[in-house]
Amino acid sequence: MVNVRSVRSAILASLLLLSLSQSGCSVFSSIGGWFSQGYDDTIAYFNAYYNAKRLFDEAEAEVLAARSSLRANPAGANLQSASGSTAKQKFTVVIDKCSNVLSFYPKSNIVEDALFLIGKSYFYQDEFLKAERKFTELLAKSPNGPLALESQLWLLKTLQRLNRFDDALRVGQDLSATAVDAGREEIAGEALMILGDIAVSQKNTDGAVEQYAKAVATYDDGAMQAAVQMKIGDLYFSIPDYEKAAPAYFGVQKYSPDDYTLYRTQIQAAIAYRHSKGYDQSLAILRKLESDYRFLDYRGTIRFEIGNTFSQSGNLEEAINMYRLVDTTNSKTEAGAKAAFELGILYQYEIGNYVGARGAYSHATVGGAQELTLDATKKVSALDSYFRLQQQFVKLDSIYFILDIDSMWIKKDSTASLVKKDSSSSLAKKDPLAPLVKKDSSASLAERNSPGLAVKTDSSVSLVKEDSILVMKDTTLLRTRLDTLKSLRDTVRSSKIRDTTLTRASASSLLIQRPRKDTVVATLGRLAYFLGEIFYSELDVPDSTFFWLNQSLKLGLDSVKTPRALYVLSEVARSSSDRRYGEEEDLYWIIADRYPKSVYAEEARIALGFRPTLTKEDPAAPIYAVAESLMYAGRYQKALDSLGRIVRDFADSPLAPKSRYTMAWIYENHLANPDSALSQYKTLSQKYVTTKYGLAAQRRIPPADSLVQPAADSVKKSLLDARKKVLADTTKKAIPDSSLKAGVAPVLKAPVDTTGGRPAIRPPKPDSAKGNIDLDPIERKAAAGIDSLKNRKNKEVEKP
Repeated sequence: MVNVRSVRSAILASLLLLSLSQSGCSVFSSIGGWFSQGYDDTIAYFNAYYNAKRLFDEAEAEVLAARSSLRANPAGANLQSASGSTAKQKFTVVIDKCSNVLSFYPKSNIVEDALFLIGKSYFYQDEFLKAERKFTELLAKSPNGPLALESQLWLLKTLQRLNRFDDALRVGQDLSATAVDAGREEIAGEALMILGDIAVSQKNTDGAVEQYAKAVATYDDGAMQAAVQMKIGDLYFSIPDYEKAAPAYFGVQKYSPDDYTLYRTQIQAAIAYRHSKGYDQSLAILRKLESDYRFLDYRGTIRFEIGNTFSQSGNLEEAINMYRLVDTTNSKTEAGAKAAFELGILYQYEIGNYVGARGAYSHATVGGAQELTLDATKKVSALDSYFRLQQQFVKLDSIYFILDIDSMWIKKDSTASLVKKDSSSSLAKKDPLAPLVKKDSSASLAERNSPGLAVKTDSSVSLVKEDSILVMKDTTLLRTRLDTLKSLRDTVRSSKIRDTTLTRASASSLLIQRPRKDTVVATLGRLAYFLGEIFYSELDVPDSTFFWLNQSLKLGLDSVKTPRALYVLSEVARSSSDRRYGEEEDLYWIIADRYPKSVYAEEARIALGFRPTLTKEDPAAPIYAVAESLMYAGRYQKALDSLGRIVRDFADSPLAPKSRYTMAWIYENHLANPDSALSQYKTLSQKYVTTKYGLAAQRRIPPADSLVQPAADSVKKSLLDARKKVLADTTKKAIPDSSLKAGVAPVLKAPVDTTGGRPAIRPPKPDSAKGNIDLDPIERKAAAGIDSLKNRKNKEVEKP
């Protein structure tokens, strides 16, 4: 029996197949296309994009972490790429994988994502032109796509880094408006912040503040609002406008920033208040930060700023205590090094305690930044030099103080008895250290005929007295001198007591020998000069610089140090606003008038308003340098050609006599041409008789009474005799003694030809003890150069 239900199902299936056959394959093709597209997206995503996105996120995280440590950069400064080598390698892999997506899956739905990752990777690699092309390509491909706003933002960043500010302003203004309409406040806020950064780069402070304020109002993220508000404070601080910077920094805290941002802005607010003389507000902020447990890691820096506030407000005692605390509790750290350095500055400039300053500076040499460490090391070295020179000066000044005390200086008379030296004559003599300047403290400068200066009334120094070079307000140095005197006398007395058999000669050797007063004064002058130099160039103390250099001029300096000392004193006087060190113009006149050949004379003339002296280079100088090189290279004829050009074309040059003398020397010693040498010597002695080369040439011309034959023949004969003597001595040395004793004819080895095409017979080398006796310094120098050249060439020939 037939199953009716089965027959009905078979009929329906046939009708369905018939309808599908008439409609074609449209249904299956659409379903297949859907499956095909999904397959392509899946393969593209997992084979390339997934790994690329993972690597990009890792590399971007590294970059952002590195940049977070640079948040304390000055306001408006765009953070440069902080990506390291590892991050850059990852970005390169991202670019390769995303490029594969574009090449092998061009119809995939993740093509736009791949383009976006490539553009950002180029940006982080500082390849901004390539990044711009990718972002522009993405916007052209999908102007209204889901990545359009983000692509515009990154294009804005790229144009900013390319310094194409006009294009960046156009893109940024459009983006901020479009992002607000689309409800993307974070993109609009970042665009406005970038526009503010561009205004900072264009030195448009008001425009930058306006854009930053709009960004703060647009953002809906407290952290970003705090960051932009901090930019406003940084901008005001950098101008500087501390009165606006302080409240701008202080306003960051209302946006609930992270701990570091809160700490940094509060510190900056305190510093801004301090600069604007708001010491109470500054201390209040810093004390609050110091007591906050969240900022324990920054306590050293906070206390350092407290010390700075005390110091600038004039409370030196509290400042020193705070600097000491930081130096002790934060030893060998950056905060401790800064505190120690500031403590050294207070000791040096405010208190005058150089011992304490030296100790503080030595602590600052460890743990600080490189520049601070170098500065502290220089300060320590300078103070060590000061202590050493000052100790030498005090000892020598003590000797000068007791120089005329007769009981200390004993000499021997003709009978070898120990007697006192009569000092009546020495005391009656005029003191050689009579001040070279007016002692009137109202005088601002020395008389025009003296380089010394009179120090104006100053509580720290006093003028020179007749019994001592160095006299200060207190009696410390006087006690030092008397203690030195007492110790020396006790040494002599104790030696006499211990040894009763002390002879007259040994007793005399134990007594202090009386030094020469002029030697003591000259040494004191040099020591004072070096002390002044230390205070000027290394310690930067104008008062001490003026005092010590003034003392050095009174004591007397040589012609090299005196102009330098005068010029430094003029710089000290010029930098003084109250003119307490006199007028610098008077010192310039002294330098220009008394030391016109000094290197400081030209600077003094310019300072006085004169035109600079034009220094014209001698055109013969480069030609002579070439000729000298040719001569030492053994190319004598070429050297003669160059020297002859100088003699012919530059007869007025100072190098003309030197060139002619060199020509004569080459003719006589290298080319064995005594006639030409004698001719050059005679011309020198006639045309350049006042020069040193003319005088040297006169000594090379034979005397007139010995000229029985012409001068040239005489020179030739003397040269031949000298050669014969040298040849005989050489032959004698070459023959072994055993051969001479046995009477066997010696067999001499033929000498190696080292003439190189030049005449084989050369003048003898002058003996160092005899032959150079009649040579002047110029001739000795030339002979030494020739001898060294010969030795060098002979060694080159002897090499195998």
